[in-house]
Amino acid sequence: MKKSFIFLLSILLLVACQSNEETRAPIGEVLIDNKNYQMIDAGHEWIDGNLTMRAPRLGKSLYEYASNFETLTISKDSELILEIEKNPDTISVQQYNIDGEMEIVNAINNKISLPSVEGYYLYEVVAQWENGSMVTFVFDIELIN
Repeated sequence: MKKSFIFLLSILLLVACQSNEETRAPIGEVLIDNKNYQMIDAGHEWIDGNLTMRAPRLGKSLYEYASNFETLTISKDSELILEIEKNPDTISVQQYNIDGEMEIVNAINNKISLPSVEGYYLYEVVAQWENGSMVTFVFDIELIN
């Protein structure tokens, strides 16, 4: 009886500790020239029922997060499309140039307009859901002619 109880308890523990893909924060990708690139998760608070998962920024700058993303070299005529799992209710995009100057960029139908001046740009994408969940993504590009 004792062995049965320990076995059952072990099975319950294993099942409870398994990661559930549905309770993770969504993944965000940027689609450029028909290729998907996974954006870096730079912090999130994901709410799923009674479960809240937090991954705060922990003092890292956006540029430190972007160092984990392979900077994409793209031409001015490229199209940037954001694809974020679990359909966020709002998406806001901030664009930073090499000097750290920030500009708010409109994401119309999840498409981002590219700047007219070539150079390095970092993008901070904040996705929010009606239930209070929020994920911040980062990626960077080098814009060329």
